[in-house]
Amino acid sequence: AVTLLIYDLLGQQVRQLAEGQLAAGRYAVAWDGRNRNGHNVASGVYFYTLAVGEKIYPGRMLLVR
Repeated sequence: AVTLLIYDLLGQQVRQLAEGQLAAGRYAVAWDGRNRNGHNVASGVYFYTLAVGEKIYPGRMLLVR
C-alpha cells in the first residue's frame, strides 16, 4: 500500500498524489503545483510523506513558479 501526501508550512494537507496498491518497482509522480481544489498554490517550501506499508518517508521540496 502506498500513499503520497503534500503539506504546506502550517502542516495542512495540500494534495494527495497517490494512494493504493502498487507492485514493487520504481515509480515517478509529478505534481502540477495545484491543491486538491485545482487552484495554483504559492511558491515556497512544501513537505511530503511517502507511506509504503508500515514505513513513512518524509521529505521537503521547493516549488518555484
